[in-house]
Amino acid sequence: EFYNNAREPTPGMRIVSVSVDDALSTSSSAEAITIGVSRSNDNTPKFANSMVIAFVPENVAMGSLIASVNASDADRGEDGRVVFAIESVYLVPQPEYEGVLRTTPTVSNSPFDIPNNRVGDVRLSGQFLDFEMVYSYTLNIS
Repeated sequence: EFYNNAREPTPGMRIVSVSVDDALSTSSSAEAITIGVSRSNDNTPKFANSMVIAFVPENVAMGSLIASVNASDADRGEDGRVVFAIESVYLVPQPEYEGVLRTTPTVSNSPFDIPNNRVGDVRLSGQFLDFEMVYSYTLNIS
């Protein structure tokens, strides 16, 4: 099965090469050459929104859906599959916890997770939210 990058209806071409002994000869032979164009992962996924803002109470239940992101890829088949991951988490602590809490980007101690990387659902996992310590999180998702 062949696809070309432009998704044109003819995904390849067939060339017939003819060899002739000399210009005056009637002796010749032909060979068919088929050139298939294979698919390429040439499109990057595009998020439906550049930013998603969610507000949740600090007592939200573990496993609750916090936010959803959506992306699509114009490639076909496996090359068009989108996989979601939290790349980094920035937190903004309350003033009395500045310098105490690690505010550099991290994922390891994040209270958020994307349990099914094929679906962009961000869920609370691992730890509860505490507004008195941290009042804002920024997640970078790829």
